[in-house]
Amino acid sequence: MNSTTTANVGGGSFYLSGANATVSAATAGTLQNALTIYASGTGATIDLSKVTTASSKAATIYGATSSDGVAANATVKLGVGANSTDVQTVYAGVNTTVSIGGNYETVNVTKAAAAYGTTTNMTTIQLGTNSSGTALTAFATGDKIAFNSTSSLTNVNVSSATSLASALAIADVVAEAAGTDALAWFQYGGDTYLLQNHSATSATAVDAGDIVVKVVGIADVTSQSSGVVTLA
Repeated sequence: MNSTTTANVGGGSFYLSGANATVSAATAGTLQNALTIYASGTGATIDLSKVTTASSKAATIYGATSSDGVAANATVKLGVGANSTDVQTVYAGVNTTVSIGGNYETVNVTKAAAAYGTTTNMTTIQLGTNSSGTALTAFATGDKIAFNSTSSLTNVNVSSATSLASALAIADVVAEAAGTDALAWFQYGGDTYLLQNHSATSATAVDAGDIVVKVVGIADVTSQSSGVVTLA
């Protein structure tokens, strides 16, 4: 699928291989069958904000294959998952922007490094709209970020930082000291950031293989289990 497509999504598989391809649900409704979207083209826009996932009807968004995160610069709007098992999941790639639309949604950042050593290629998570188009004001039950498995999550004081890059460098030192895949989080400029030390090349800077996630606004990310962070 290489062009703009708007439809009532009943399930099945969609393939977005062309640059700037779009798929969206035209009206609010409940997903009738499991849905899988493969977004291998750069700049894809995937809008499931009007879609509610039914029991045993999960919605999952990958890149070219189930081993890949979505291609670079994708914009994804999630809807509402059914329960803790039947969720709406997007596997993030480079510079992915995800809008959360309700309960039981997961942003998985394990398929590919979301930072690549810069502050411009990170995964960004923000509150979106529900199926009625109403803007959400808080994350809901079951909204999560899935990192690589770890037992370490540390809050970092970045009050001395003069830029986001320097705040990330401060957090990286803490994460590096805690070990491979350790998580560090902080708040800077009114937003919340998480950094995972996935590549231990440098002890004082974000490495190309490290993972950085920005959560727009002040969020509670203090609850985590095996690398899965609950958004609140």
